[in-house]
Amino acid sequence: MHLYVVKGQLATTLARHIDRIGHIRLADSPARRERDTGEINDNVLFAHLGWLGWMRCALATTELRAA
Repeated sequence: MHLYVVKGQLATTLARHIDRIGHIRLADSPARRERDTGEINDNVLFAHLGWLGWMRCALATTELRAA
């Protein structure tokens, strides 16, 4: 999410450095919620990158925020 907010061009930037990336930490933008609730289409992003590596989610689910 930070890369997306600060730099934009998420797919291009990740693809440029994919050989140096060990894992991807993700949260949707802008509210750091679960997948498919914001601006980042991570299914398309990871398919574009061919990413099969580790992912770490850094988010608060809607259920947690409501509690």
